[in-house]
Amino acid sequence: MIFVDTNIFYSVFFDTEFSVRVRRFVESEQRLVTSFVVVNELVFLTLRKLSELNYEIKNYYDFRKFISERGYDPFAEQLSLIFEFIESREVEILPDTHDLGSWRDMMGEYRLLPNDALIAATCKHYGIRKIATFGEDFKRVDFLEVVEI
Repeated sequence: MIFVDTNIFYSVFFDTEFSVRVRRFVESEQRLVTSFVVVNELVFLTLRKLSELNYEIKNYYDFRKFISERGYDPFAEQLSLIFEFIESREVEILPDTHDLGSWRDMMGEYRLLPNDALIAATCKHYGIRKIATFGEDFKRVDFLEVVEI
């Protein structure tokens, strides 16, 4: 079982220097899991990227205004692709841990940003030992092995 971080999924949907390797990785037979915080990050980053590319929206205020006025219809196709991919690849979405102490400990002990600390705490909670990510920060987490892609 391998936990998949946001940047891996992002490279499936947007062309990055890692996209070819990532697409090969996600097509493999390995059991992939992720969490709601990762899906949330992926959707948010996707919406922000598309609003910049398609509507020249560059700041958070204008992005919020755009969503409040137009909703998600301008992004319906791309959002469907994300959810269909996760479902078709049978990526299991685990509930994030609600252990405040563990989350706080991950932030302090491993010097992780809050969402990354939540990912690490969730991995620990479920006994997950491997993570697919391009984030260097997870290399500081002694109970996680960063999978090379």
